[in-house]
Amino acid sequence: MKLRTLSSVCLLGVLGLTSTAACGDSEEGATFDGGPGESSGSNGGGTSGGGIGQGDGGTSGTSGTSGGDASCQATTTRAEKAPVYMVIALDQSGSMGDNQNHTNKAKRWTPVTTALKGFLGAPTSAGITASLRLFPASNDACDNDDYDTPTIPFTALPNVAAFVLPDDADVNSTPTRAVLHGAAAEARATMVAHPEAKVVVLLITDGQPAGCGGNDNDIDRVANEIAGDNGGPPDFKTYVIGVGSQGNLNKVAEKGGTAPAIIVSADDPAAGQAQFTAAVEAIRLQTLSCEIAIPPAPAGETLDPAKVNVSITLGGAAMPLGYDQTCVGAGWRYDDAANPTKIVLCDTTCTPAKADPSAAVDVAFGCATRVVGPN
Repeated sequence: MKLRTLSSVCLLGVLGLTSTAACGDSEEGATFDGGPGESSGSNGGGTSGGGIGQGDGGTSGTSGTSGGDASCQATTTRAEKAPVYMVIALDQSGSMGDNQNHTNKAKRWTPVTTALKGFLGAPTSAGITASLRLFPASNDACDNDDYDTPTIPFTALPNVAAFVLPDDADVNSTPTRAVLHGAAAEARATMVAHPEAKVVVLLITDGQPAGCGGNDNDIDRVANEIAGDNGGPPDFKTYVIGVGSQGNLNKVAEKGGTAPAIIVSADDPAAGQAQFTAAVEAIRLQTLSCEIAIPPAPAGETLDPAKVNVSITLGGAAMPLGYDQTCVGAGWRYDDAANPTKIVLCDTTCTPAKADPSAAVDVAFGCATRVVGPN
């Protein structure tokens, strides 16, 4: 599909930009992959100009040429990746600490909490906001309303100082159903309050629900707390880390859309801590998003999807990305080529972007899109 480019249709108002920028009155290089059955030309492989990376948090800069239209001046803005909200439920029952004969805190509680604090304070956790529920909240606290309010409310990471944990785990019962009820309620409320965000639950426990009697110890009923309506697909993902024992935790992970549960050692404290650290890092990488919402243009402006360019900064070095709706290699695509609402980084680009906490994405509007994918 070839789109004629006129200076009067440059996208100036997207992302709250109010400045003006010039575009050439030309068809040169104005190409876009319109989908099956439509051919697409070449953009000439132009490079992005010096303005890339100047915008930040909604501010804009003017970049040099991008794409095939050498007379075009794009308006660039720093794009915000989708935030992540993580609802953590941490088992502090006696079997995680000192008041059971078969274990002690050096085997479970200390390595788990040390690794968890490492995650909460790591620079790589930037972009994640976490809350924490300790369970049981007190001896034999088995009711839903015991977990309506988190022990530590949502806090932007990294911030380990905000997450003060007890020195030992020595509380009676393991009310997994009740804590998941509260965690699920918070997760669903957060999805409503922050529709742009990704929301997940993380359950950390050393075994079966116990001590609360009746249906509270029914693993199927426990698992259904984080399932979707009528036990269907979940509204959000729930990850499960089991400390030393599976204890049918796979059922919870299955209902949460993340099966199997991740099991870490409770016999070797050093190995358990290393495994827990690796598990949380893997979960972090899975939860971070490589989707960037395209907000609606202001009144009177129209989004031209053939005039969007994306650049990424990794390790302090900026580089332009090509558009490729098939995402067979590095680059970016739209969530829906016919009706785009998001920019999505291809997997080859997304993986290093997630690993680099300083990674930044810049989006330039108003110049012909660089197309590097197959026609």
